Amino acid sequence: MSQSESLKEYETLKKQLQDAILRKKTLDKEITQIEENIFQKETIYLSESNNSNIVRGFETSNKQGSHNSSFGSVNKKKLIFTDDDRVFSLSSHTFVRHLQKKNDLEDEQDDISNESTPNTAQSNKKRRRDD
Repeated sequence: MSQSESLKEYETLKKQLQDAILRKKTLDKEITQIEENIFQKETIYLSESNNSNIVRGFETSNKQGSHNSSFGSVNKKKLIFTDDDRVFSLSSHTFVRHLQKKNDLEDEQDDISNESTPNTAQSNKKRRRDD
């Protein structure tokens, strides 16, 4: 294989690699968007379900359903859900990593804003001492 043939093959492989990297970035963005949609729909489902859902079961709704039918709507409490109830969105390792990165960025932004904003409690203490 001559040097020019090797160079052509190198350039071809380099172009294929660049195309593959761009395709991967596009697919990563698409999967992140799909996973965020799942997370949002899961949040809506969990927040709108009263006392029962597919994760926790429907036993309480059957008991309350027969009781509520004769008395109307009696003490309907909203179910408080936790991240443990998120069966779908937290089953994806890529989405969990995405959430961690997002939380890390928010923490960094909070730290930056706290550093740039003077602490009013400390400035008030100084004023009180001066008074």
